[in-house]
Amino acid sequence: MRSGADWTLGREARLRMILRASLDPSGETKRPARRRKYIAELLASAKDELPEETYGRLSAALTLLFGIDPIVSLTDNSDLSREEIPAVLAWTAEALVRGALAEASPSSRPRAGRSQARRPQARRQGRRA
Repeated sequence: MRSGADWTLGREARLRMILRASLDPSGETKRPARRRKYIAELLASAKDELPEETYGRLSAALTLLFGIDPIVSLTDNSDLSREEIPAVLAWTAEALVRGALAEASPSSRPRAGRSQARRPQARRQGRRA
């Protein structure tokens, strides 16, 4: 995580130009989808410990921490120094993984009579919130 953030910070100006071009609907610039492969490699040792649904949510959440997107958000909208960004992204990734593993552990499952926090679900077509 840290090395990826360091790499991105070192190429921030060029990656922002690619991001800008990829957001133009009339353009042909496409961003490569490498982060899913990196995430699968990083989670390989934990995959068997997680239910499929939890693994999918964790993988999706981790995509938010890769590439230029979190660098733009943190440099433009936080009080962090550029040097602090890799550590914050690594801390966030670790917290997500710890949370997913804790959710999957048998001791974290609700017992009878205990309420369970609701997980976000996709909105069904035709229903309003």
